[in-house]
Amino acid sequence: MLQGKEEIIAIKPENLVLAGVANLEPLCEPVMAKWQLNSMGSSDDCEKQSVLCVRMARANHSCKPNAEHNHVPQFRVKTLVAISEICVGEEITISYAAHDDMAGDATGEFCRMMLKIQWDITCPPACVCSDVKRAAMIKEGRELAFLAAKNLLRIHNELSPSSFGNGRMRASYDAFQAGIMRRESVKEASDILRASLESAIAHEGPFSDKVVSFAAYVKAPNTHRNYLGGK
Repeated sequence: MLQGKEEIIAIKPENLVLAGVANLEPLCEPVMAKWQLNSMGSSDDCEKQSVLCVRMARANHSCKPNAEHNHVPQFRVKTLVAISEICVGEEITISYAAHDDMAGDATGEFCRMMLKIQWDITCPPACVCSDVKRAAMIKEGRELAFLAAKNLLRIHNELSPSSFGNGRMRASYDAFQAGIMRRESVKEASDILRASLESAIAHEGPFSDKVVSFAAYVKAPNTHRNYLGGK
């Protein structure tokens, strides 16, 4: 039962949030230190837009997590969603550094380094992020999207080598989108779009929306949402 002003203030939502932030690691450190350790991406561009989720920040890391966090822009919230069956009493874990993200390019070695530097986490020797066979499968999976897009573009070129219709423009753009997700294929993907841009100008003129968009991405591929897996 509430009997005084102090008790009423203590249960205001903003005070609960402040108390939650204060209890985050590192304890007794400024808010910025807590932000740097616990913030999560809140958009496709995680480096530019992040949030501090007081409850979700308490989930520990696993290289084989049983949950993941998603941003829902329509409601401006973060959600925590199970990605495998979680038993009663089992700890809910998320990945702080995803070595197996098919849309990314981070290796297990890089993720282990980041985990140690950012969160002082040391993966055990038998961790899945050190599995050589698993790493080879991840690498193959990341290459498939770009390879499939390039094959589709090759078919368009062989069927109609002298034309540049919407189908071929779309295939070129798809190859670009897939290629820029991985650092090692960014140049090849940009070259594909650059070659397509010349034909697109001849096909649609220099001021069409498509040509303007192609030209912008050729000049700065890092402005595309897919660049290096959207990181």
